Amino acid sequence: MSADSGKKPMNERLQHLFNVVSGRRFLEKRALNGEIPFYVCAYPPEESVEMERLQRQLVNRLEHIGVKVLDINLYDLSIEILKERGIWEQILDMEQSVSREELNELL
Repeated sequence: MSADSGKKPMNERLQHLFNVVSGRRFLEKRALNGEIPFYVCAYPPEESVEMERLQRQLVNRLEHIGVKVLDINLYDLSIEILKERGIWEQILDMEQSVSREELNELL
């Protein structure tokens, strides 16, 4: 998605995402060196509720045309991994006392 796509109306963003993800190039993994295709759609935090709705609509539309969707929430997955490793609480405690760069390095 282009840098200015966050300025487009939600229905246009939905259509753009649908076109990309349902396209033959994406589904047939062309120009991706045979890797599993994924797509990142960045958006401002204040649009998170509306983007969650858009995501559900996109998944429904894709499944309706027979495209199987694997939806992975990287935030939730990251927290789950940190909890499994037993360091989630430690990171929460450290968050207030270290710089953002130090926290990023730790993660």
